[in-house]
Amino acid sequence: MRIESGPAPERVRRAAIFTVILLVGCIWFAYDGWVGWPSQNRHEYAEQFPSRPDPASISVDGRVRESLLRDLGETASSTELESQLGPAHLTTELEMRWFGPGGSIIVPRSGGRAIFRSAKRTETDLMLQRAIAIALALAFAISAVRLLSLRSVRYVLDDQGLTMPRAGTIAWDAMQRLDGEKVDEKGWVDLHHTAGGEKRVTRLDSFEIASFGEFIDAICEKKGFENPLPVRSGG
Repeated sequence: MRIESGPAPERVRRAAIFTVILLVGCIWFAYDGWVGWPSQNRHEYAEQFPSRPDPASISVDGRVRESLLRDLGETASSTELESQLGPAHLTTELEMRWFGPGGSIIVPRSGGRAIFRSAKRTETDLMLQRAIAIALALAFAISAVRLLSLRSVRYVLDDQGLTMPRAGTIAWDAMQRLDGEKVDEKGWVDLHHTAGGEKRVTRLDSFEIASFGEFIDAICEKKGFENPLPVRSGG
């Protein structure tokens, strides 16, 4: 006798759906964090120019952050900022502006204090989107590996007994009884057996094993256990 089974189709289907959801989420947040939201900020900066240039042509300096202004102090002059960042991206009669990923540093030409003005999508917004994208990318990688590994999962019932992933082989002589108390509600049957002189319980789950019914029928026939499964047509 030999019955071999892979994972249940429903398990594979759910794992695939979950993996796709993670991938879509990763792409969504990555696009917003690195492309979409920075583009919105560039449009905001472009509107500050009298000539309304193409937003894609707007220079954005990654060093222009609120933390830079804190380091330099609110009394930072335009000269200090130019030494750090180069010429201002926008100079008007009243002020000089340097554009960054999540906001701009503005210095009045009259000599007033410098300020940092957040853009529509702030530094925190961008960092959060990117952090979520990275987390989802890691989760997707793990989920994809697990999904691919399902292809090699095998459950085997043969003359040696029942062999399950991570559980090893349960010999026929070690099998004591089947408990189907939860089969209607949860879809699983608990196999009570011994291992190393100790009593153990291994769960046989219809969500995990494609040939679940065949396995239960064969175990009951071999061991003389009462079959806990409902009577199936053609069974």
